[in-house]
Amino acid sequence: MPFCNHCGNEFELGDEKCSKCEAELPKAPEPIPKTEFKDLSIPKLKRFVAGLIDIVIVLVIFFIFISQKRRFIAMILKRGLAFFIPHLYLLLKDSIEGKSIGKLITGIMVYNEKEKKVSGVLDSIIRNWYFAIPFAGPTIFALIIGIQILFGKNRLGDKGAGTIVITDSDYQRIR
Repeated sequence: MPFCNHCGNEFELGDEKCSKCEAELPKAPEPIPKTEFKDLSIPKLKRFVAGLIDIVIVLVIFFIFISQKRRFIAMILKRGLAFFIPHLYLLLKDSIEGKSIGKLITGIMVYNEKEKKVSGVLDSIIRNWYFAIPFAGPTIFALIIGIQILFGKNRLGDKGAGTIVITDSDYQRIR
């Protein structure tokens, strides 16, 4: 039972004035309604644009490494990095606060529904493992995922990681 802040008299929740000193009693705060995940907007177009931005970033990284010509050993090393670094980016792209560069620009993020938190490194690896497959990852799988997103389907990686992609404003509501 709560007590009056002025005289210490016990009162019932819902009383507006203290029965002993007539002081105004504090009101219990209204509970904040929980946002259901089904109420969240699904940012299909933003997800698609974010994916395109990330693919462009990967292509830029690839061409930066592949275009520089130096000594033979340095050239082999750089060309090896030209394949390794873009795939590493695609694998870990959602690991920093649930955002890749494309998601940061479009205002969306990856949220782990099971753990009720923003996506991390493990979630990113589970969501994006197929992007790390040389050649097929950033090409064939990117096309399949783009089509899944445009048709409103959950992509395979989201199901495996238990994640969804939501807008930043929706994240502020559920936090």
